[in-house]
Amino acid sequence: ECIESGDLDKNHLARTYRNLGINFKRKAVAYQNSTNSSFFYQESLRYYDKIIKMNREDVYMDYVNKGNTYSEMESYTKAFEQYNKALKVYPNYNEAHYNKGIVYEKLGDIENAKKEFILAYKNGLRTNKLFNRFTVHNIEEIN
Repeated sequence: ECIESGDLDKNHLARTYRNLGINFKRKAVAYQNSTNSSFFYQESLRYYDKIIKMNREDVYMDYVNKGNTYSEMESYTKAFEQYNKALKVYPNYNEAHYNKGIVYEKLGDIENAKKEFILAYKNGLRTNKLFNRFTVHNIEEIN
């Protein structure tokens, strides 16, 4: 209702679009084997497109979220395109590097996955999910 009536300022509208995109992706994952998953993925992408068109300062986050949706859809080329757009806006965005690593991993390209995980670390990412990837791939040395 607030969106349709125009009652949200630009920041709240952007946050709402981002949250809707995230929630629709989560629904798509939850309903992965149902006919509804495609609808939920498309809705997720639609809301990310809306926020990206707003050309906000933090648009790199929305490119990564959109890339994650494509990754879940197994549209890996499109996922890479979104992650690269994020890195063009914010070259040191560690989440973009981490998620590129995940896609490389899904494709079986472990060497490039390792490179992206190391870049994520070098750019400040310190999460259990990253350290788990380091353990899985025996990444010990970070130059």
